[in-house]
Amino acid sequence: SLTLEKDEREEFLRRENELQDQLAEKESQVTLAEKTLRDTKEEMAYLKEHDSRLGKENERLTTETNEFNMQLERLTFESKEAQITMDALKEANSELTTELDDVKQQLLDIKMNAKETGAAFDEKEKRKAEKMAKMMAGFDLGSDVFSDNERSI
Repeated sequence: SLTLEKDEREEFLRRENELQDQLAEKESQVTLAEKTLRDTKEEMAYLKEHDSRLGKENERLTTETNEFNMQLERLTFESKEAQITMDALKEANSELTTELDDVKQQLLDIKMNAKETGAAFDEKEKRKAEKMAKMMAGFDLGSDVFSDNERSI
């Protein structure tokens, strides 16, 4: 009975040691699982915060992009409008330059005609005066027909 007790006791101690080893292993696994859980929760909190920051940054960048796109569209429109205005002004300038050249040519023609007409008119008047003088010289009306003033004329 003592041997049986001793065997039972050894069996009991062996079994107790096995169970303690298993318990220690399970406690170690629980500790490791708790640490992993804490680490995972911390990482998850960090990722949530990071995700929140990225979401806000993304929203800000999207807003800026939309504003820049609107500015680009406005500037493109203004550029096209300015180009249209520039083309219209170039065309108007070209037309006015052509008109100015025509007016200059007309003025030059008028000046030339005026000089020619003036020269021709002066020549005509000169010939007319010479003819008159010849005709008058041909008439001998006597000295008492014209007064001194009339003769000087």
